[in-house]
Amino acid sequence: MDLARTAAERIRQIAGPRTGNPVIDADHATSMADARIALCLAKGIAPEDIDPASGYDLSRDAYERSRASWQYHAEHFGLTDWTRAGIAQAYATWVERRPQYANGDDWFAGIRADALIEDWPCRPGPRATPPGPCARAGGPRSRA
Repeated sequence: MDLARTAAERIRQIAGPRTGNPVIDADHATSMADARIALCLAKGIAPEDIDPASGYDLSRDAYERSRASWQYHAEHFGLTDWTRAGIAQAYATWVERRPQYANGDDWFAGIRADALIEDWPCRPGPRATPPGPCARAGGPRSRA
Protein backbone atom coordinates (compact mmCIF):
# COMPACT_ATOMS: atom_id res chain seq x y z
CA MET A 1 0.00 0.00 0.00
CA ASP A 2 1.41 3.37 -1.03
CA LEU A 3 0.70 5.68 1.92
CA ALA A 4 1.76 8.85 0.08
CA ARG A 5 -0.63 8.12 -2.79
CA THR A 6 -3.46 7.27 -0.38
CA ALA A 7 -2.91 10.47 1.60
CA ALA A 8 -2.75 12.58 -1.58
CA GLU A 9 -6.00 11.03 -2.83
CA ARG A 10 -7.67 11.75 0.52
CA ILE A 11 -6.56 15.39 0.39
CA ARG A 12 -8.00 15.74 -3.12
CA GLN A 13 -11.30 14.24 -1.95
CA ILE A 14 -11.76 16.55 1.01
CA ALA A 15 -10.27 19.73 -0.42
CA GLY A 16 -13.64 21.00 -1.58
CA PRO A 17 -15.20 24.36 -0.84
CA ARG A 18 -16.41 25.38 2.61
CA THR A 19 -20.11 24.97 3.40
CA GLY A 20 -20.67 27.92 5.73
CA ASN A 21 -21.71 25.54 8.51
CA PRO A 22 -19.12 25.97 11.30
CA VAL A 23 -19.42 22.38 12.51
CA ILE A 24 -18.97 20.86 9.06
CA ASP A 25 -16.16 23.30 8.22
CA ALA A 26 -14.32 22.50 11.48
CA ASP A 27 -14.61 18.79 10.72
CA HIS A 28 -13.36 19.48 7.19
CA ALA A 29 -10.32 21.40 8.53
CA THR A 30 -9.53 18.55 10.93
CA SER A 31 -9.77 16.02 8.12
CA MET A 32 -7.44 18.12 5.95
CA ALA A 33 -4.90 18.36 8.80
CA ASP A 34 -5.10 14.61 9.36
CA ALA A 35 -4.53 13.95 5.66
CA ARG A 36 -1.55 16.34 5.58
CA ILE A 37 -0.07 14.61 8.63
CA ALA A 38 -0.47 11.22 6.94
CA LEU A 39 1.19 12.57 3.80
CA CYS A 40 4.09 14.03 5.80
CA LEU A 41 4.60 10.75 7.65
CA ALA A 42 4.49 8.82 4.37
CA LYS A 43 7.15 11.18 2.99
CA GLY A 44 9.38 10.40 5.98
CA ILE A 45 8.99 13.70 7.85
CA ALA A 46 9.78 13.28 11.54
CA PRO A 47 6.60 13.55 13.70
CA GLU A 48 8.14 16.37 15.78
CA ASP A 49 8.49 18.42 12.56
CA ILE A 50 4.78 18.23 11.73
CA ASP A 51 2.38 20.87 13.06
CA PRO A 52 -0.38 18.82 14.75
CA ALA A 53 -3.04 21.52 14.24
CA SER A 54 -2.52 22.08 10.50
CA GLY A 55 -0.52 19.06 9.38
CA TYR A 56 2.12 21.22 7.71
CA ASP A 57 5.77 20.21 7.47
CA LEU A 58 7.81 22.49 9.72
CA SER A 59 11.19 20.83 9.18
CA ARG A 60 14.41 22.68 8.40
CA ASP A 61 14.15 21.39 4.83
CA ALA A 62 10.63 22.88 4.48
CA TYR A 63 11.98 26.21 5.77
CA GLU A 64 14.78 26.20 3.18
CA ARG A 65 12.35 25.26 0.38
CA SER A 66 10.00 28.08 1.37
CA ARG A 67 12.84 30.61 1.45
CA ALA A 68 14.22 29.42 -1.91
CA SER A 69 10.76 29.50 -3.48
CA TRP A 70 10.22 33.16 -2.52
CA GLN A 71 13.70 34.08 -3.73
CA TYR A 72 13.03 32.35 -7.05
CA HIS A 73 9.75 34.24 -7.39
CA ALA A 74 11.41 37.59 -6.69
CA GLU A 75 14.23 36.89 -9.13
CA HIS A 76 11.88 35.92 -11.95
CA PHE A 77 8.97 38.30 -11.46
CA GLY A 78 10.55 41.26 -9.67
CA LEU A 79 10.43 42.44 -6.11
CA THR A 80 6.99 44.01 -6.29
CA ASP A 81 4.92 45.18 -3.33
CA TRP A 82 2.97 41.91 -3.54
CA THR A 83 6.20 39.86 -3.44
CA ARG A 84 7.58 41.90 -0.53
CA ALA A 85 4.34 41.33 1.41
CA GLY A 86 4.43 37.60 0.65
CA ILE A 87 8.03 37.28 1.77
CA ALA A 88 7.28 39.23 4.95
CA GLN A 89 4.24 37.06 5.71
CA ALA A 90 6.10 33.79 5.06
CA TYR A 91 9.03 34.95 7.18
CA ALA A 92 6.69 35.98 10.02
CA THR A 93 5.04 32.56 9.91
CA TRP A 94 8.40 30.84 10.26
CA VAL A 95 9.48 33.18 13.07
CA GLU A 96 6.27 32.27 14.90
CA ARG A 97 6.48 28.52 14.33
CA ARG A 98 10.23 27.85 14.14
CA PRO A 99 12.16 30.85 15.48
CA GLN A 100 15.37 28.82 15.67
CA TYR A 101 15.40 28.71 11.85
CA ALA A 102 14.24 32.22 11.02
CA ASN A 103 15.62 34.57 13.66
CA GLY A 104 18.40 36.64 12.17
CA ASP A 105 17.94 35.20 8.67
CA ASP A 106 17.58 37.77 5.89
CA TRP A 107 15.38 36.37 3.12
CA PHE A 108 16.22 39.31 0.85
CA ALA A 109 19.99 38.66 1.08
CA GLY A 110 19.92 35.71 -1.32
CA ILE A 111 18.02 37.51 -4.07
CA ARG A 112 20.06 38.47 -7.13
CA ALA A 113 20.81 42.18 -7.30
CA ASP A 114 19.01 42.68 -10.63
CA ALA A 115 15.78 41.35 -9.09
CA LEU A 116 15.86 44.23 -6.63
CA ILE A 117 15.14 46.63 -9.49
CA GLU A 118 11.39 47.04 -9.03
CA ASP A 119 10.65 48.54 -12.45
CA TRP A 120 12.44 45.92 -14.53
CA PRO A 121 10.20 46.05 -17.62
CA CYS A 122 10.81 42.70 -19.34
CA ARG A 123 11.96 40.12 -16.83
CA PRO A 124 12.96 36.76 -18.30
CA GLY A 125 11.19 33.89 -16.69
CA PRO A 126 8.81 30.99 -17.14
CA ARG A 127 6.03 33.17 -18.58
CA ALA A 128 6.18 34.54 -22.08
CA THR A 129 6.43 38.30 -22.37
CA PRO A 130 3.58 39.93 -24.31
CA PRO A 131 4.51 41.64 -27.59
CA GLY A 132 5.44 45.31 -27.47
CA PRO A 133 7.02 47.28 -24.67
CA CYS A 134 6.45 45.48 -21.40
CA ALA A 135 6.07 48.64 -19.37
CA ARG A 136 3.42 50.22 -21.59
CA ALA A 137 0.52 51.89 -19.80
CA GLY A 138 -1.70 49.22 -18.31
CA GLY A 139 0.79 46.44 -19.16
CA PRO A 140 2.68 44.10 -16.83
CA ARG A 141 4.64 45.83 -14.07
CA SER A 142 3.27 49.16 -15.20
CA ARG A 143 2.93 51.95 -12.67
CA ALA A 144 0.78 54.10 -14.96
